[in-house]
Amino acid sequence: MYNEFLANPANLLVLLGVGFFIADLRLFYQFLRFRRLRHSALLTWPATNPPFSGLVVVLGAVLSLLIVYKLAFLRMSIINVFGETTMLVYYVYAMPLSAKIGRGFYEDGIWADAGFVPYWKIGGLSWRQGEKPTLVLIYLSPTIQLDILKHSEAWFPLRNPGIVTIPLSFLVAIGVSLLRPVPSEERRFAELERQLHLGLE
Repeated sequence: MYNEFLANPANLLVLLGVGFFIADLRLFYQFLRFRRLRHSALLTWPATNPPFSGLVVVLGAVLSLLIVYKLAFLRMSIINVFGETTMLVYYVYAMPLSAKIGRGFYEDGIWADAGFVPYWKIGGLSWRQGEKPTLVLIYLSPTIQLDILKHSEAWFPLRNPGIVTIPLSFLVAIGVSLLRPVPSEERRFAELERQLHLGLE
C-alpha cells in the first residue's frame, strides 16, 4: 500500500509539498520573530547570499510556468499543484525574506543562519558586564566562530569572555573613579555611609 502510494509521482509531489509547507511556515515565523526583536539588535551583519542564487530564480520561473500549465491547460485542481506552489513560495518568497534577517547579537540571544539562539542555550556565554568589548570577544570566541558559524578556528581562545572583561571592567571603573571623581557622588556616598552607621532612613 505504501509503495503504491510512493510510486505515484503526484503523491510524491504532495509529500514534498507538505515538507516545503512546513519549511515555509518556519521561515515566515523566523521573519515575524525578527520583526519583533530587531529593535533589540546590538551588533548585526547581513546574511550571506544563498548558493546558486541564479539557479533559484530559474527554478522559480519553471515552477510558475508549471503551475500555470497545470491549472490553465490541464484543468487540474488546486491540490494537484500543492507541491509546486509550496516550493515556489519557499524559493521565491520565503528564502529572500529570510535573507533580510540581520545575523548577529541581540539583547536576548544570537541570530545565526540556523535561527535564533537564546543566550541561555549557549554554554559559558556571559557578556552583560563588558558591553562592546565583550561583544567583540564573543564574536571572536569559539562559541561563535566554531559552534555557530562553523569556522575551523577562533581568534579568541576562551569560550567565556567574562573571564577577561569582568575584571577589566572593574579595573576601568576603579581607574575612572580615581582619575575623575564626581563631588556630588562623593557627598551622596558620605550620606549613605552615615545612614548605614546610624541606622537612619
